[in-house]
Amino acid sequence: MNVDFLTVRQRFLIQYLQLHPGLHKQREILEAMRPYYVTEKDEDLSHEGTARRRLTADIAAIRNNGVAAVISTSRGIMLTTAEGFAHYHHGRITQMKRAIAREYQAIKEFGLIDQIDMDGRIRAFISEDE
Repeated sequence: MNVDFLTVRQRFLIQYLQLHPGLHKQREILEAMRPYYVTEKDEDLSHEGTARRRLTADIAAIRNNGVAAVISTSRGIMLTTAEGFAHYHHGRITQMKRAIAREYQAIKEFGLIDQIDMDGRIRAFISEDE
């Protein structure tokens, strides 16, 4: 794991997630790592708070640097293996394929199958001025 590009706070976040496997809510992580995320000015752990924005930015930085596989969903945040990450994304891709199939079926039912551009615009309703 190459952690050269991460801040101290991001490194401690990875350590916390390694030592405590499983899903964790943002509030739980912020409570456990209060000295790193919460300042005296920002005691509030509300959803719009600075501490939550910092945590979200740290998770994005860890993900973008390819240091660790972090899954962040509405159910929680967890550090996972490459296999777990692949399983999670396989499920997401399957959901997207099903959504596209439903949209295609709706377009077909309305008889617009030959009138839709690749960018999703319907030719029949677009004026020449556009």
